[in-house]
Amino acid sequence: MRQAGLGRCHVGADVNPPSLLLAACAGFPVVQADLAAMPVADAAFDAGILQAVLTTIPTPGERLAVLREARRIVTRVLCLGDFLQNWELPYYRTRYETGLAETGECGSFVVREGAVELYQAHHFTMDELGDLLGRAGFSVVQAAYPTVRTRSGNLVRGVSLAALTL
Repeated sequence: MRQAGLGRCHVGADVNPPSLLLAACAGFPVVQADLAAMPVADAAFDAGILQAVLTTIPTPGERLAVLREARRIVTRVLCLGDFLQNWELPYYRTRYETGLAETGECGSFVVREGAVELYQAHHFTMDELGDLLGRAGFSVVQAAYPTVRTRSGNLVRGVSLAALTL
């Protein structure tokens, strides 16, 4: 990013204290914050990165709020990596079908560890991501579709994209 003239300042933001501690111990500046209400000035950063973030935001409205907040603080480009829907994989087809009944949203499902509900996850379509980004003030200019590993170790189709501010 620095070679592209971006990145005067790098700050990691998360709501998860263990993640923040890990980054801080590695020497990175961090802030604990709600990603829909970042404690920074408008246009504070040239670029933003959301890596497997939107998948953990439970509702479309909350996802849009996070992206609108990213647009408020980012002046040039947002890089986003997340999970796409994988209906061709039987395990995920079942999760999506069960998840639709549980959450009311196609592509969403509850992640459990045994009987304990950990969080609600969402896998996207590219049309859905493009629409959310557009409504937040970004335009997708580049996308790649790698095979990625989930938190639970499953291999699925993901997306890594760059979106410019409008």
